[in-house]
Amino acid sequence: MKPVPALTVCILAALTMATASAETRLVTDAEQASFHAHYQQQFPGLAPAKPVFTVTRTNPKAPWTISATVDSTPQRGVRALCRMKRSDFSFDGRWSGAVKARPYAWLERPGCTKIPYAIELLQQMPDTEVASLLEHQTEMMFTARILLGGNTSCASQRAYRFVLHQLDVGTVGSNPEVLAGLVFKSDHATFATVWVKRTGLDYNAWNVSCR
Repeated sequence: MKPVPALTVCILAALTMATASAETRLVTDAEQASFHAHYQQQFPGLAPAKPVFTVTRTNPKAPWTISATVDSTPQRGVRALCRMKRSDFSFDGRWSGAVKARPYAWLERPGCTKIPYAIELLQQMPDTEVASLLEHQTEMMFTARILLGGNTSCASQRAYRFVLHQLDVGTVGSNPEVLAGLVFKSDHATFATVWVKRTGLDYNAWNVSCR
């Protein structure tokens, strides 16, 4: 077994130390108060927000990065569909953000409480289309693995484990036809979009693109 070069050891040690030194902390009362004041100024008349704060820094000498996420009250759509909107804010001496809330959706029959499983909608889509795509996501990923294997930019991802991350609408390649796209995120932090065509009540995986 060949010895590991000293330079490589130093680089690995530095990377390990950098990762280990990343810090988080709780948001302060003053930071919370400043956020709520900003929120009420931006959205007068709305109920007080219930933000989720994230405070991090890469090392002890770096400034803290402060952000907040606010989810709207989930609403029932068609069938088992649930919808909500998510607003993101960041703090850099003053709060900013939430120019446009991002829509999310998920399926849940008993109620609309499983927000961690929400899927981001990259384009406006009717409830019936969103619900149908979410209902067909498992079979679309199953049939799409053949397409992944035949696409040079996707072949290496064929055996990865995927979960649905976003829904999109667009075109792929030279085909001008507008298709629905199911964006899957893998356990290797890669993304594969399965473009599907609808025939009646059924969907067929038509093409894939990866990044």
